[in-house]
Amino acid sequence: MILTEQSLQSSFAYRVPFFMTLLAGLIQALILYSIWFVVFRSRDTLSGFTFAQMTTYIFVSYGVKNLYSFYTEAIMCSSIRDGSVATELIKPLNYQLARFFESLGSVAVEGLFVVILVVAVGFGLFSMKGPVSAAAAILFVLSAGIGLLISFCISYIVGLVSFWTTSVYGIINSKRFIMDFLSGGLIPLVFFPPWLRSVAGFLPFQAVVHLPVSIYLGTISGSDAVRALAQQGLWAVGLWLLGHALWSRAVRQVTIFGG
Repeated sequence: MILTEQSLQSSFAYRVPFFMTLLAGLIQALILYSIWFVVFRSRDTLSGFTFAQMTTYIFVSYGVKNLYSFYTEAIMCSSIRDGSVATELIKPLNYQLARFFESLGSVAVEGLFVVILVVAVGFGLFSMKGPVSAAAAILFVLSAGIGLLISFCISYIVGLVSFWTTSVYGIINSKRFIMDFLSGGLIPLVFFPPWLRSVAGFLPFQAVVHLPVSIYLGTISGSDAVRALAQQGLWAVGLWLLGHALWSRAVRQVTIFGG
């Protein structure tokens, strides 16, 4: 809880970068809305999507992506480079769990602003639709929560690469683009070519955006939604254990840069 509170305070302290990131994401969402507006002018449906569903997809995926926008890997990289990670090694704390609770503080702040923005812009200006049912709303919240854990695990694993390299920022930027694309954060996976859709289906990224948004829209429901949650749970557990294993290897050969 102390780590979460400290992260909460840091989120307020670094509000300018956060709002710039949020604004950039909103501009991207508005560009996507404009593109799909033109596409749907000549048709009512496309690959099972109506324009109303596509509008909802754009803003819900925008909200989900920005909810997970904390910079776990960048913070870890910085602490490894300046040597401050050494203090973490002597504390009786689980390093992975500590980083997760730090991230929760950022999510509490960022999530509040994201929800307010999505409601104000999506519902207020662009006729975004709500969940198809109360059950879909509950399952969406659960799915988004598991997706949050998956996103953290991916960021944590990328951050651990700093133990083997002097700079991880190129990897971080590559990870963000790949994750944005293969998660369905830019366009729904149904529009991917079959081979690329299969690739995305075998990777954990689609569990971060595609599955929660699909549950929200009702395109995944009932037993399929339960299976989707189970799939997310398996990814979360597997990635957490992978991060734990990598940390165990990293601390054996850590090289502190600076300090």
